[in-house]
Amino acid sequence: DGSALRAGVDPITGAISTSPSRRFLGARPVAVSRVTLQGTPSTLLLSSRPWIGRAGKGRHAMAPMSYAPLDHGCSFSNEAVREGIVATSGNTLRILSVGESGDAASAASSSLGSDEDEAFNSNRVDLRYTPRQMCLLSARITESSRKIVLAIVESDVNDYGEEDKKAMGFDGTGKSKSGSKKKESKDGGGGGDDEAMDMDMEDSDEEEKKDGGDGEDDEDDDDNTRHTPIRGPIPTEPGRWGSCVRLVDPGNACSTLDCVEMNRNEAALCCASVRFHSRGGESLLAVGTV
Repeated sequence: DGSALRAGVDPITGAISTSPSRRFLGARPVAVSRVTLQGTPSTLLLSSRPWIGRAGKGRHAMAPMSYAPLDHGCSFSNEAVREGIVATSGNTLRILSVGESGDAASAASSSLGSDEDEAFNSNRVDLRYTPRQMCLLSARITESSRKIVLAIVESDVNDYGEEDKKAMGFDGTGKSKSGSKKKESKDGGGGGDDEAMDMDMEDSDEEEKKDGGDGEDDEDDDDNTRHTPIRGPIPTEPGRWGSCVRLVDPGNACSTLDCVEMNRNEAALCCASVRFHSRGGESLLAVGTV
């Protein structure tokens, strides 16, 4: 059922304790293998996510690895990786180093044996505006299944909404479309004038020689002008707001399920999960706006 049982063994009689401790690791059945972590025997437990367990400071500690789910794994060592884990995930073979800074497994291993029983995992989510509040929401995926998602309300003062930015020529990445319009005008502006095509080739060659590498510099300048600050344009009048409501799936690397932009000049500042008997106990998201 995705739970790990840990029982103590009497070193003299070999009897197993009658009250083992249980720890829920995930929805998949747990696979256990022995690995070496920082010179000490440890345990690799694989379920919906990988876990590392070892004894430290007189007690047993477990911590989740901030890594993709693994199917099988065992200890691995060579000249390049002294202490590592070789594992399979789907149709890929992966070698993980343990205890080195910046590695996916190091976040879990660094806190093992510390005062905390479990290490925190972090995921980065790019947002449009400043996050104001978030809450857990039970979302209906199908008629018979539900999923716990994270609802985040975002808002920024003195900022335009997504529709206003697009109308001004700014996309979601903060790049201006004016550069592409300039290119179109350059390419298509003189296409219909036949007299402009009758040019003296010698004069044009001389101009190209005089200009030299100026053309490349102009292109670089055009590329630089296309990029605008990520924040986008700042409204001239006070009291403008940009805001949206985002749904994030914590179980899938915090991927964004949906992002709803608020109406113009409406800011979402708080949210809560509510239930109404008239809706059959369905979980709804209440958002407070100004």
